[in-house]
Amino acid sequence: IIDVQMELLSARGCGRACRIMIAVSAAVETAASTWDTDALVHLYEQTNGKQWRHNRNWLRGHACANKWHGVKCKEQRVHELDLDNNWLTGTLPPQLFLLDSLRDLDLDYIGTLSGTIPPTLAKAVALTNLDLDTSRVSGTMPGSIGTLTNLQRLALHRTRLSGTMPASISSLSSTEEINLYESVISGTLAPSLSALTQLHQFKVHETSISGSLPMELFGISMLESFRGDVTRMSGTIPGPMLGKLRGSLSHLELEWTRISGTLPPQLGLLTELEDLELEGMSELSGTIPPAVSNASALLDFELRECSRISGTLPMQLGKLSRVIDLELDQMSLSGTLPATFFNLPKLKEFSVHGNKISGSLPCFNGVHGVELRQCVLTNLQAGFLKPDTNVFVCPLPRLPKVCAADLTCVLPPLAPPTPPYLPAPPRLPPKSPPPPGCPPPNLPPHAPPPSPSPHSPPIPPPPCYPPALPICAPQQPPPPPSPPPPAHPPPSLLPSLPPSSPPPLSPPPPCSPNPAVPLPSQPPSWPPPPLQPPPPLRPPPTPLYPPLMPPFPQHPPLAPPPPLPPPQFPPRMPMPPATPPSLPPVAPPPQPPSPLSPPPPLPPPPVIPPFLPPSPPPPSPPPNQPPHPPHTPRDLTSVMFAPVLASSLVSGFGGFSLALLVACWCKLLGCGQPGFSSRLLKTQEQPAAAEDLGEVQLHKAPSMRLK
Repeated sequence: IIDVQMELLSARGCGRACRIMIAVSAAVETAASTWDTDALVHLYEQTNGKQWRHNRNWLRGHACANKWHGVKCKEQRVHELDLDNNWLTGTLPPQLFLLDSLRDLDLDYIGTLSGTIPPTLAKAVALTNLDLDTSRVSGTMPGSIGTLTNLQRLALHRTRLSGTMPASISSLSSTEEINLYESVISGTLAPSLSALTQLHQFKVHETSISGSLPMELFGISMLESFRGDVTRMSGTIPGPMLGKLRGSLSHLELEWTRISGTLPPQLGLLTELEDLELEGMSELSGTIPPAVSNASALLDFELRECSRISGTLPMQLGKLSRVIDLELDQMSLSGTLPATFFNLPKLKEFSVHGNKISGSLPCFNGVHGVELRQCVLTNLQAGFLKPDTNVFVCPLPRLPKVCAADLTCVLPPLAPPTPPYLPAPPRLPPKSPPPPGCPPPNLPPHAPPPSPSPHSPPIPPPPCYPPALPICAPQQPPPPPSPPPPAHPPPSLLPSLPPSSPPPLSPPPPCSPNPAVPLPSQPPSWPPPPLQPPPPLRPPPTPLYPPLMPPFPQHPPLAPPPPLPPPQFPPRMPMPPATPPSLPPVAPPPQPPSPLSPPPPLPPPPVIPPFLPPSPPPPSPPPNQPPHPPHTPRDLTSVMFAPVLASSLVSGFGGFSLALLVACWCKLLGCGQPGFSSRLLKTQEQPAAAEDLGEVQLHKAPSMRLK
């Protein structure tokens, strides 16, 4: 190649100095290509290249000329080395980062690669992609990483790197993606990260990073995804800074952190937001802002296990027409389930269990819910053993199968029973207060009534005392009692007076005020004690069954007899004993006939005499004996049945029937014919023959038996 170039330059008229320069440049390129090959040979030897999964053409001539496996060259220099998932073991050699033309180093998914990142990393200034994820690389991040100004992607996730993030990482002005998740990196996020103006993706989830969430990080206008979940970060969600990410932020995941505060309504300004996961944030409180529904591009909205989130489910969330996964379970939400949730056209996963939702479930309209793969409304459906707080009222509407499986409901609560109507107690008229200075009436003390005796006269009613006096005047004092008469006056002093009826006692006159008498000096005891309200009336009990018999007629009560006036006897005469008036007996009210009273006894059945067959005809008398004398109707038959006929006439209907039966009997037997008595006597003397003859007669003449 050098000879051809020299000939071309000679033909163009290039001098000796020009030819020397070209020769030196070609020699340097050849030496650099040889250095690249030597660095790859060190990698092959330290990582046990013979056991690689793919090692085609390695150690055969020049790396670029022989196209080694995983090596891509440009102008005879190594630009890309991709040996991912190639079973490398051992450590990284320092010569690997001396490849000054290397732009892409991809050694991910090499679980057996160990060691540390060598300090020669600062020499790889052309490096744009450093990917060592899913390996056993340990140690700390070298501080010289800040010299990689062309680095666009830094992937050190799923490694054993520890320590803190070096401050020089903020010098990576061209970096677009930093992945440090699932590592042992600790420390805090410095506010200087806002200098990464080209940053699109920053993932530090599942690390030991702590401290407050820097507000400056959300000032990067090109940030598309931030994942800080499962860390020890605290602070609040910077709502005012979210407005700067209106057209860029698409993924925000902060679940299982110590971030507190409330959900900022500025989340609705993120029109490009597709994934919002805020699960397990126990310090988060407040309600779900309805403005979240303005994030129309939202596909995955997970707000779960945030016990301090309360309030109701905003029905505006039904406007998220693109949402696929909507999980709002295990919180303190209450109210009813909006019907707009079941009208989301692309919903596939839906869960609201573990809340305090009640009421009736809305119904699917038949078009939506076809693609629904998961629908969890209660803890039983989620497989939890703890009792569910969601209570849905029966009957359940038409639901998809994934929603109706193991779903239970309760009957609607019964209305409280209305109390029975009780009539209001009668209102007493207000008692007029006494005039100022009026004392209460001087009422006599109440004495217990004497026990009445049968010979004592009736006690007259006590005099009336008005409750209030129209004129303030005390009552006159009672007159002094007169001396009692002697028990036994002398008989000579008794005048002979004719007996006369005592005059009736007149009631005492009503109390009248006396304005002439001055007021007493005693202080009045006023006002009187308040009247107690009467007890409330209770309604009469309602009978459970109708009465079996009509009620007895109610007779008006008998008026009591008028009281007799007490007898007045002349003075000094012994008082005769008073006899109580005799009252006429009160007739008891007539008792109506009871419909359930037993019927009158029936008369006994008539006594039917035993059936006697007709006696055989009398034998003809022998020729030597004369025939029997003829019998008259007044023979033994008349004597026997005379009492029967008499008793039948005396008795009633039953006796008449018996007499009629006996008459028919005589008609059949021939009672009135001559010789009936002799035939009857013969039949009684020979009962056996009569019975045999009767049987013969019965068999021969059945018509007689029927009669």
